[in-house]
Amino acid sequence: MTISRMGGNVDVTTPAWLYELLPFIYLAVGLVVFVSLNGALSVLSGALFFAAGVQVLLMRNRYRKAIRHPRRVPVRARR
Repeated sequence: MTISRMGGNVDVTTPAWLYELLPFIYLAVGLVVFVSLNGALSVLSGALFFAAGVQVLLMRNRYRKAIRHPRRVPVRARR
């Protein structure tokens, strides 16, 4: 991703270790907030963090599975 700053462009990349760890951080933060804080807003926040972590893990899993095992499109019989 490129961010424009005061006449120059700066490339911003997330380190691979942080990129891979982020869904688990979301899950942990969600669980901690859900369990440790009282109140409707904290429960909602914890549930949303947890759901975001699960969603990111599922999306990455589906994408990586599609890359590893691409679907074969059958060739239709000629008429």
